[in-house]
Amino acid sequence: MQYRAFQTPDDVNLTEMVKKAVEILKRGPNGFVLFVEGAKIDHGHHYGNAYTAIDETIELEEVVQHVMDNTDESETLIVVSSDHSHTFGINGYPERGLDMFGPSSFLAGGMQKGGPPPKLPYPIMQYANGPGGTEDWAEFEAKRARLADMSETAEWRDPHYKQIAGIYLPKETHGGEDVGIFARGPGAHLLRGSLEENVIHHVINYALCQGDFATVCDKK
Repeated sequence: MQYRAFQTPDDVNLTEMVKKAVEILKRGPNGFVLFVEGAKIDHGHHYGNAYTAIDETIELEEVVQHVMDNTDESETLIVVSSDHSHTFGINGYPERGLDMFGPSSFLAGGMQKGGPPPKLPYPIMQYANGPGGTEDWAEFEAKRARLADMSETAEWRDPHYKQIAGIYLPKETHGGEDVGIFARGPGAHLLRGSLEENVIHHVINYALCQGDFATVCDKK
């Protein structure tokens, strides 16, 4: 599939597929399991392209909202999670109202009392590694300096723009942080705190009254 930002009217997007899937699956009398992956979020990050990654995340949010609006909370478990993080980060102290894709108004340096004076701007969003980096320090500094000159064209809003990365790699890597698990519906109370990923499988089985939980449901 193409990124939503680059799709044509002939392309089918994630939202359309999920709407049709829910419409068909709800016809069955015994419930259903639907697995949806916003895979292009991952792809956007790997290419150091925050615009597409965030736009795909917004679409996933719209998908989740549609499922919430078209299912019964008392009988439908909805789980939203991720299998890993990325080296994507939000820098410094950007002022409220700034374009998150652009530079912070705070310039590097001068933060500590008696520290060096402000010099080059830095991006609000960047990657620890990825194609937006460079092995040439002068080129890296030049890219930072260009941030100050991009406000007229808002080049950082170009869906093809690659955010600055600290270390150059052909593709950005995954990160190692814990990721969130968000849930609503039967069994959602079991997804709290820090959990091993395989716990999600058992909670879904519990909601479905299958596997190890089949006999538990028989007693209800």
